[in-house]
Amino acid sequence: MRTWSKSSAFKKTVYEVEKNYEEKFTMTGLMIIMTGTMVLFFLRAVLAQTYFINFSVDAIVGAIGAVILFSNFRVKYRMIRSCTNSKDFLYMDISSFVLSALLKMMLPPNIDFTLVVLIVAYFIEKRKFKFVLDEFLRSY
Repeated sequence: MRTWSKSSAFKKTVYEVEKNYEEKFTMTGLMIIMTGTMVLFFLRAVLAQTYFINFSVDAIVGAIGAVILFSNFRVKYRMIRSCTNSKDFLYMDISSFVLSALLKMMLPPNIDFTLVVLIVAYFIEKRKFKFVLDEFLRSY
């Protein structure tokens, strides 16, 4: 077993798995930011009764954004669960979306920090995931 983990084929496989996980985390993270922002914009429009086109079109865009958002969350957390049992990523996502929603509702429409909050949370999670993934792959 020790010689197998030192072989070049094993190291190449570990590198490919790490690269695949990092790319998948990046793609799901960026899609979560984009679709999460769309959903927050829709929620703000519903609460303020000011729609971009009209309610029907905005609702369709918001619903499609919500479906894509939750499917990316499923992919992201399935991948995270395979590496760690920590709930830190879930807490970070929940807190960033709650803070984004509060900022979206409390600030005037021309001042928008929701995207900034979601991007900062993404970069923090990405750094933490890189660390968790390195620890996970080193254990093999």
